[in-house]
Amino acid sequence: MSDTLHKVLIVGGDSAIGSALGHYLEARGVDVLTTTRRANPGPNQIRLDLADPAGWPELPKVNRAVIAAAVTALDDCHNDPAASRAINVDGVGEIARQLVARDAFVLHFSTNQVFDGSLAHRTEKDAPCPVSEYGRQKSDSESQVLAKGDGTAILRLTKVLTNGLPVIDRWRDAWGQGGVAEAFDDMTLAPLPVNLVCELATLILDAQSSGIFHASGGRDLTYFELAQRTAERLGVTPDRVIATSVRNAPVLPEAAPINTTLAMTRATTEFGISPPTTWAAVDAILANIGSTADGRGSEPAHQESTDEDSNDFPDQAAPRRAAVA
Repeated sequence: MSDTLHKVLIVGGDSAIGSALGHYLEARGVDVLTTTRRANPGPNQIRLDLADPAGWPELPKVNRAVIAAAVTALDDCHNDPAASRAINVDGVGEIARQLVARDAFVLHFSTNQVFDGSLAHRTEKDAPCPVSEYGRQKSDSESQVLAKGDGTAILRLTKVLTNGLPVIDRWRDAWGQGGVAEAFDDMTLAPLPVNLVCELATLILDAQSSGIFHASGGRDLTYFELAQRTAERLGVTPDRVIATSVRNAPVLPEAAPINTTLAMTRATTEFGISPPTTWAAVDAILANIGSTADGRGSEPAHQESTDEDSNDFPDQAAPRRAAVA
């Protein structure tokens, strides 16, 4: 790591990915400042709400910054596009402008949702073609950030696994009550370990590599495959995992693309980081679940939204004590 990477501001430091990146950088001797929307900021925190630029304090002088805060739930963006756009596009664009004006290199987290899901392994050079309101907002925010000049970068992410997935908790609850878990066999995710995200983000910041980067799981898994793997690891019999269709659930059609994977061409070429093996992220989470006496593992605290950590889907009516995914 170069000597120039000595102070980093993380906008959205309470988010799952922002928090993980902060700890990762601190463990490597980097001074980390974070923003929070909480009324009483802690040490090395600044109160800042992306929706209210007029209320921002003067930003600190840092040489690197990461934008890790956003409204990421597809339903929220769909139901209130004006309010979510004020944060995801306007707020992000303004804070990027101010940071670049203070000579900070800015890295902005984005998402595979800037594509329509019709093709697997989209490349960094592919033109965005979003079909969801969230995807359109993230595509616009990318343009806003990159327009600030060479001192900016985008890191698009697929489904990042931090402490776990809410749907896995629902399945375990159903099994614990003697029920079954119904899981979508036509909705996919490309699981990505948060440590890989932190490693790649740090390398981009350190090298001040501008432009677009991707981080992605190696291939798409269906939620049915994920439920089967979870059941196997927890000693649940296969007959307690039932395949169902997302078409029968109250889920926006654009929330269930056929493909979510991204090609990691630049990450591999420039930094030697390749997509993780298919089950790497999932098995790490499942190992953590099995590490406690009650079998529930550690629960993540409530976090600000950050790309790809809150795009879970709602439960539908669940007869036979079924947990639905």
